[in-house]
Amino acid sequence: MKWSIAHLLLMTACLESKEQNEDVPVWSPIEFTQITTGAWHSCGIRTDASVLCWGDDMYGQSTPPDELFTQITGGLEHTCGIHSDQTATCWGSNGYGQIDVPDATFVQLSAGVSHSCGLKTDNSVICWGNDEYGQASPPNGNFQSVSTGEFHSCGILSTGEIQCWGNDSYGQSTPPAGTFIQVSAGLQHTCGLQESGVIACWGDQEQEPPNLLFESISIGLEHSCGLKNNQMVECWGNDEYGQSTPPNRSFQQISVNGWHSCAIDSDSFVQCWGTDAAGESSPPKESLH
Repeated sequence: MKWSIAHLLLMTACLESKEQNEDVPVWSPIEFTQITTGAWHSCGIRTDASVLCWGDDMYGQSTPPDELFTQITGGLEHTCGIHSDQTATCWGSNGYGQIDVPDATFVQLSAGVSHSCGLKTDNSVICWGNDEYGQASPPNGNFQSVSTGEFHSCGILSTGEIQCWGNDSYGQSTPPAGTFIQVSAGLQHTCGLQESGVIACWGDQEQEPPNLLFESISIGLEHSCGLKNNQMVECWGNDEYGQSTPPNRSFQQISVNGWHSCAIDSDSFVQCWGTDAAGESSPPKESLH
């Protein structure tokens, strides 16, 4: 069979184009099972239980150890996580000892601005780090969960009631009566989620929560977000950087802090919105080849 010069040139061009395309990486979003946000960084647990962080890393808060985790939590400039054996590790800023985890086993952790708290396997709470206002001195008792804010902390007791400790200058540590299934402490305010799905907030806040029903909530410094019963996210409070304007899609989990918000969507991909000054709202992608 004879080939024309034009035909040969065309085949050569096609082969070169194919070789070039094979060298171009194809980027894909990374699947996560859990997300957490710090002030200027974000972290997530991947499907293989490893942790990946992005954003500000001035203090190493975005450089997790090469280990596996079951839960993570982001503070102002530090991050903490629980391993499968229920021991914990923290990394990042340690100006107040907030990453010096005590020798204990945990079922849940919460990292605040400059202190951290953990719910131990015996249902008691232990805290470490900055204790200027007593935020790292929890009361005795059996707890279901714990949440840390700037200079205060709150936990849900085994009775379902909320107890808080630390700074109360704005009433952020004086919860209302009643029973709750979740509590989230912010800068100078706190919110609790009742079993009915109604949110109650106390302390100094930018805006009252919407009169809607939620499955979970996350309270940041000056804004808050909640996952509604229809899996859509609703936010309120400061929206200077768009941190209170979520995308119109369904999500599984939400986390807010600082001036940005992140959530895991129904495809297990992370979506972030708000300020991105340090890359905290730009989750990484991975190359497929």
